[in-house]
Amino acid sequence: MKLALFLHLYQPSTQYPEILRRVVLESYEPLINILELNPKSVINLNVSGALIEQLAPNHEDLLSRIKVLRNRGQVELLGSACYHPLLTYLPDAEIKRQVRLNEQVIKNNLGGNITEGSGFFAPEMSINSRVCQVIRGLGYSYVLADESAVVTENNQYLNQSRIFIDKGSGLRVVCRHKVLSLDIAFSKVRSFHELSALAKDLPYVFLAMDGETFGHHRPEQMELLQSIIHYVSANELQLAKISNLITVEPAMEIEVAASSWGESLKRWDNPENKLHVAQWRLFNLAIKAVNECQERDDNFWTARGLLDKGLQSDQFWWSSYNPCWHYKMVEKGAKLLLDAVQALPGDLPVKKEAQDLYDEITQTGLKMYGDTVIGC
Repeated sequence: MKLALFLHLYQPSTQYPEILRRVVLESYEPLINILELNPKSVINLNVSGALIEQLAPNHEDLLSRIKVLRNRGQVELLGSACYHPLLTYLPDAEIKRQVRLNEQVIKNNLGGNITEGSGFFAPEMSINSRVCQVIRGLGYSYVLADESAVVTENNQYLNQSRIFIDKGSGLRVVCRHKVLSLDIAFSKVRSFHELSALAKDLPYVFLAMDGETFGHHRPEQMELLQSIIHYVSANELQLAKISNLITVEPAMEIEVAASSWGESLKRWDNPENKLHVAQWRLFNLAIKAVNECQERDDNFWTARGLLDKGLQSDQFWWSSYNPCWHYKMVEKGAKLLLDAVQALPGDLPVKKEAQDLYDEITQTGLKMYGDTVIGC
């Protein structure tokens, strides 16, 4: 059986340093250790620019080890958006900027380019036909997607293939096996033998999940990751680079559907959630205000940098109360957007509007749920 395992490594730029240290110890270092001890193993990774920037000051050794694994051919890096925004909510220019920022951070810290012919992971797997067009235009050859990106009667296409071509862009679309990925992520599949039994009739399997699943979120699943690598060494399983599989397997043409790997985008955009409504208003206001500022103004680049980080999707997730609420993470995300607007030159009316929205978000959140972390 050929298995392409993709892990998304990411922490928001607003993450607490102590949480980052825990994730490094519980997930990232064990993952790298396993790969180093098993030179036949291959894995597909997205290491987001936001995470790399946080690792660089105190965990440079970890980045150096990933770089060595990449040079040895054990790690295939996929592109993404630097600060983890939902690309389907961004204008084309902002998508391109986030992708290019991510490429530059990777080049500076992990070496080598990651554009032409590479794969792409859109944060939360949130894609649509427009996003595919932009990604393809930036030189990427394939994008990872959820099964919901392929809409056909009785899932007939998914029963035949996991590799597709988007009609509009020519971008290859690689669908993860949703059931197996979620069963691993939620510890329903706990051993390689269980995984093998479920996938025995499939010529190849694409698994995709957060890298923090192993060790941090699910400590017990680190054993599963180790067993997968063990069976590679025993030649019972072939771990594969996605780029190698898409060149040999036939691809079916589809019209990619708007989709994500969440149950629904309501976890990030629920029109019945007062916080989401105010957050998206501030989000769009900040994009418009910063882009209307002249680049020649010194304040522009300060505002631009704050906006880049403020576009992260986490602030919407934490305010969803489905299943989580984290007041400080919501406040931090809104503060980045507010500060981006406030950094602009002049006494602009938009600054008061941004302040009012920030106050609405923080005050409403406290009234609704308080400042205690819930459900996480």
